[in-house]
Amino acid sequence: MNPSGTTDQVTVTKVEGMTYDQAFSTLSQDFTVERKETSSDQSEGTVVGQDPPGGTKADRNSTVTLTVSTGPDSVKVPDVVGDSVETARQTLISAGIDADRIKVSSEKKDDSGVDSGKVAETNPKAGSTLGASNEITLYPSSGKVTVPDLVGKTQDEATQALYKAHLSISVTYERTDDETKQGKVISVPDQGRKVDNGTAVVVVVGQKPEATVTATPSPTSTPSSSSSSSSSSSSSTSSSTKPSSPSDTTELTPSNTASPPNEDD
Repeated sequence: MNPSGTTDQVTVTKVEGMTYDQAFSTLSQDFTVERKETSSDQSEGTVVGQDPPGGTKADRNSTVTLTVSTGPDSVKVPDVVGDSVETARQTLISAGIDADRIKVSSEKKDDSGVDSGKVAETNPKAGSTLGASNEITLYPSSGKVTVPDLVGKTQDEATQALYKAHLSISVTYERTDDETKQGKVISVPDQGRKVDNGTAVVVVVGQKPEATVTATPSPTSTPSSSSSSSSSSSSSTSSSTKPSSPSDTTELTPSNTASPPNEDD
């Protein structure tokens, strides 16, 4: 914008008929240049359209879009992601792409969610226009996925994140007194590692500790005078009996109680 507050405008040069490189050099000093492609009878790389048209005025640094010919023999790239390399090759040939223009990269792609050896990506991508002299490269999948960072997520959120990464979940629980960690993922042993598609990832979720239960003995009623002697004898015998093992000390009822004396004796 100039000092008077009005927008600085520049006349757009007509570049139709130029090569893309020539047109870009001409316009890029005053404008942002964007490119789109189309099949045309014009030779590959020739500018066959521009927006705004040549001769009109446009704001400095605004965008000028150039339509560039891919040549008369250009084809639209079909979607072959997920296909085997051989199937993808046949599909591309059937679409009109010469076999010698189809390349297979030695670089394998991770994190595609596609099975190992199948096509994970193409360059150019599906839907693009491939010029008569251009090549297309197929990138096979490694079949590997990077285990994402899930710490702090709920179990449901972690499950969804792993599903999107083409993985499944295996949950273990760890008790914690920290309320902010209860119900949340507190660790993922394999985080950051590359694993096979579909692997069950171990996720450790914080869990509230179990409540401690304290046993309260039942109140003892006052014995009658007729049974006082018998109860006293029984109590004396019970208290002198030692538990047979340490675990027996947790039992609330003694295991051995002496029988009351026979009143007929």
